[in-house]
Amino acid sequence: PYTLQASGQTSAGAWEINGSGVGSNAGEGWRAGFDGQGRFGGRNLRTLETATLRIAGDQKAIRLRLASGDGGRVDLDADLGREATAIRARAENLGLSAFNQDLAGSIDGTLTLSGRGDSMTGVLDAQLQDARGRGSPAAQGLDGALKARLAGNELAIDAAATNEQGLRANANVVLPAEASAAPFRVALHR
Repeated sequence: PYTLQASGQTSAGAWEINGSGVGSNAGEGWRAGFDGQGRFGGRNLRTLETATLRIAGDQKAIRLRLASGDGGRVDLDADLGREATAIRARAENLGLSAFNQDLAGSIDGTLTLSGRGDSMTGVLDAQLQDARGRGSPAAQGLDGALKARLAGNELAIDAAATNEQGLRANANVVLPAEASAAPFRVALHR
């Protein structure tokens, strides 16, 4: 058994975590569970179920279910290995201040990444609601959709945004990308 109390600062703001769990040897590896709460990006967060981390040689697996104090939720399942990677994430009504404390509004979305060796594919599908600067009136908020597809050496992005005043913006871009499952890496090619 262990207890954890930690805090720090990132470019997204201050964070802190408090909780407890159990770590143990699991076959040829190691496994830890964690239950607790914390704060990040101005949001209170807590585990909805025991978060787990498993490490066995080159294989790592994470399962995380979080709820935020504003009603948001984040689910993450990741399997990272020497040869293959599979990541599934979902955000539901997550406050944008989790990414930058100067933002307001929320996001819903899903992300999947999978691959083997030097090949990786992925899809991001996200919706923004009332995205704006913190302290700005809600009427200035943007609603939008973002779809991104990673395949081969390309990242294709389709985005659309609107606001209450009738603003409409659309963007469709294809960017060169570098991605591999092992070692795990996703980056824009410069």
